[in-house]
Amino acid sequence: MNVKLIRDLYHKNISEESCCALIWYLRNSIFFDFQLIDHPQVMLLHYERLVKNPEKEMRHLLNFINLGFSKAVLFGISPKNIGKESPPKIDEKIKALCDGMYQKLTTSL
Repeated sequence: MNVKLIRDLYHKNISEESCCALIWYLRNSIFFDFQLIDHPQVMLLHYERLVKNPEKEMRHLLNFINLGFSKAVLFGISPKNIGKESPPKIDEKIKALCDGMYQKLTTSL
C-alpha cells in the first residue's frame, strides 16, 4: 500500500514541506504496519507531552529502558517553541493522511 501511496502523492513539483509530511506519515505507519504497539520493546512517546511535562515523561521513558532518573536528562527540554510557527503549507491529501495518523498515534498512547 505504501508504494502505491507514494506513486499517487509524489510528483516532481511536490513541496519540501509536503515531502517531509509524506515521509513522516510513512515512517509512523510502520508502527502500526508491524504492530509495534504490542511489542514489549517499543514505547510510543509523544513529543508535546514530553516537553510539557518533562520529568514525568522522562521518568516513564527511563523506567521503560531500565535506567535511573537524573535531573540532568531534563536539560534543554522546553515547551517554549511548541506552536510558535505557522503550520507549513502541505498538500491537502497528504495533510489529511497526517492528521489521521496523528489521531491514531495519540489514541494509542
